[in-house]
Order: sequence, then C-alpha cells, then structure tokens
Amino acid sequence: MPITLAVGQALPRHDTYISDSTARAFWRLTFKTGRNYIYGVDAMGQKVLAPHERENEGYQRRLRMTKPRNHSGPIIRRYNNHVFRIEANRPEDAGDLYAMMIDDVDGNGSSMAAFMARALEVAQVERESYIMLDTTKEYDGEMSKAQADAVGARPVFKIIYPDSVINWTEYNDGLTSVLIQMVRENGDNFACLYDKKTKTEIELQPDGAGGYRVKSVGSTEAHGYIGLPVVRLRPFCDESQISPLAESQQLITNLQSWLIEEMGNITFSQMVASGVAATEVKDAKVGNNRLICLPNPASTITIIGADPAQAASLSSAIQDEQRELYRIAGISADDPTKSGSPESGIAKAFKHNDLSANLAALANSVEEAENQAMHILFDSVGEEYPGDAKYPDEFDLPSIADDLSEIISIVTVSALPSAFKKKLCERFAQRHLSLDESEKAEFESELEQLGNDALTNQPSGMQGT
Repeated sequence: MPITLAVGQALPRHDTYISDSTARAFWRLTFKTGRNYIYGVDAMGQKVLAPHERENEGYQRRLRMTKPRNHSGPIIRRYNNHVFRIEANRPEDAGDLYAMMIDDVDGNGSSMAAFMARALEVAQVERESYIMLDTTKEYDGEMSKAQADAVGARPVFKIIYPDSVINWTEYNDGLTSVLIQMVRENGDNFACLYDKKTKTEIELQPDGAGGYRVKSVGSTEAHGYIGLPVVRLRPFCDESQISPLAESQQLITNLQSWLIEEMGNITFSQMVASGVAATEVKDAKVGNNRLICLPNPASTITIIGADPAQAASLSSAIQDEQRELYRIAGISADDPTKSGSPESGIAKAFKHNDLSANLAALANSVEEAENQAMHILFDSVGEEYPGDAKYPDEFDLPSIADDLSEIISIVTVSALPSAFKKKLCERFAQRHLSLDESEKAEFESELEQLGNDALTNQPSGMQGT
C-alpha cells in the first residue's frame, strides 16, 4: 500500500513503528546500561526494575541500592570488533571514485570499514540501520560527474537511524519506498519520501503535543539514482541481536535487586518484645534496629529475620541466568562467575560454533549492504561497477600464544623453504594484527630480510635448493 501524505495531518507511521520504537529505546538503554537504566522502561513499556504489589518503601530502597551490570553492551561490541578484525577484500585499482569512497565514505574522513562498523553496531542494537546515498552539496541528481566536480559536490553515504524512518513499503523483503524524518542544519524538521525513482520533500510544523504535522508537500522529482537510494542493513529478521540479551539482563538486574533486599532483611533483623507496652520503651533502639512491643502477660523477645536459604536461592538463580545470557549470545555455556578471568573464559568460548554462525550472519549483512549501496552509486553516475567487497566467511578465534608457538617451531626448522616461512608469518599477521600502511611496508621489508638471512645462513648443501 503506497504511503500517502495529507496537509495538516501527522506523518503516516508504519503499523509497527510505535512498538518498534519502544523496543529500540529499551535496547539502546541496555546497550549503554548507564545511570538511568533502572529508571527506564522495557520493550513493552513496563518499568525495568519491576515493583512488587506488596512493596512500598522496599521498592524505593531497591531503586537506591541496585547497581546494574552491563552484560549486553560488551558482547555486542565484541561481535562488532570481530567482524571487522580482518579487513574485507575489495577490488584493487578500481578507479578514483571507488578509492575516494573507501578512504572517505561520508565526507568527514571515515573509511568504509569504520563507517560500516558504525552502521552494523546500530543494527545490532536497533535491529536495522539504513545507508542513504547523498551528496556533500544539494544538486540535481542527473548532473554529470564533471558538473558535480565543478561545484565541489561529491557522493557520500549517511547512516540513518531507524527511529527516523517513519514509514516504509517493501516487496519480497526488499524496500520499495521510505519516509524519513530529518533535521536541517538550522534545526528545522522536515521529511523526505523516497521511492525507486522519485523524491518528495515535506515541510513540517509542530503539532503542539511534541510531534509534527505536514505543513506542505513539495513537488515529486526524480532523484537521479538507479533504484531506491536507501539501503537497509538488517542482520537478523525479527529482532535485534541485543534483544534476547536485554531481556535476560533485565531479569538478572531484578534478581540482584531482590537479593540485595533479602540480604538486608537478614542483616537487619527485627526484634519483637511481647508483654511490654510501647509506651514503656518509647523510642528505644537495640543496636541498629527498633524494638517492636506487643503487650502480653507472657513476656518474650523474638528476632524476626529473613530465611538465609532464600538469599542463596536468589544467588543461584542469578548465576543460572548469567549462564543462559552468554549461551543465548552464542559465546559461552560456562559459568562466567567461576574462578578465573571472565574475559579469558569468554575468549576461549569464542571458538563456539554458535559464535561463528552469528558472526557470519553479521558479516554477510554488512557485505550485502555495502555492495548494494556501491552498486547503486556506480550505476547512477554511469561508471562501471568495480566488483563486490568480500567480508570473511569463517570466524574461528585463534589463540595468539598457540599460533605464535607453532610458527616459531616451524620457522626455526632450517630445512624448510624461506618462502614457506614467509607465508606463515604473513598469515599470522593477517590473522592477529591490524597494521596500517606504513606498518605493513615495514613488516614486508623485515620479512624479506629474514628470508635473505635464512637463505644465507643455510648449510652449503641447502643453498640454491
């Protein structure tokens, strides 16, 4: 169904926009897990720290005492880092336009790898992100490349956050049109409706309730691109990568809060004196507890406290849920709270098959989005498409120490050809290290020298073989 605009009415939102936006706010909140986390709302609009029906002062105390732990954010960042740990293979000598876009894709100095890493992180947290094709200056999209160069315009990619995409239509899981709300440099809000051939700009005005209504609809004009100039990056179909982690982290936070309350009840037990009137003891205190008096001829003093077994049960439940969170993430089925560094435990678990599958899904989505955007760009400016970028397919996390020990044991064998040793060292560097151009040149030079030294120092019978 096409997106229709009406002057004086609110921008038409997609049927799922409001519920999606509520969920995204919770996912962003979880990703950061900052000072306001426990005061926020979850994906269903309910309080992150859930109050119990019988609570009053206890809930306010839990709000003060609970300090949430960020499990989800580091997991998402670690996944993102591993997708881009090995640079994508891209066409070489593909021309000036391609080189410019790879070196500075957004006009602000961001490399394609850094740009796509940001776009992926948004999608990991918010389910999707959008890459919009644009230019550094406003001009007719049908302008030739030479004319664009003359006025200082150049193509750029921009990341569009999903909350800005108010409405969309799709066919066979592919976008056919999008309605995007944006902000001009002067702070004015406006919107643009894109389809595969045209662009319509919409002026907005505040509606008095924190939203905007359509003030006027501009003329529909050709945008000049071969296809919709907005590409959606969505690694997983229905929910974001952080979504199940956020649910688990919320439960852990609530369990921790209840544990704190239960431990407080154990520590600060209540004393009850029967057979003594409250007027007799008035404001008496025993230790750090007030004394509750119950008049009764049979005077006794009883201490009422929480059952310590309940605190132990909550602690066990927290550990179980932490294990489940890491299992869901595809990182670890082991208890991250046991002895040893949690980081080293997670690193070892990064050889897990689930992790490789998740990383492959992320890499495939980035690869598809980058190539689709570049294809539209090159077809639109009339230049030959140089070919696809290829992101890694396999993501086993190697052990640097183990690999280095293995390489040392091999390269010290004098009988092996120096070219073979050089290739092993190159593979190790590509697998474990991120080198800039100068470091790569230095590395190549030193490898060459090592090869020459090895050849020179071989026994006479081995030289020239």
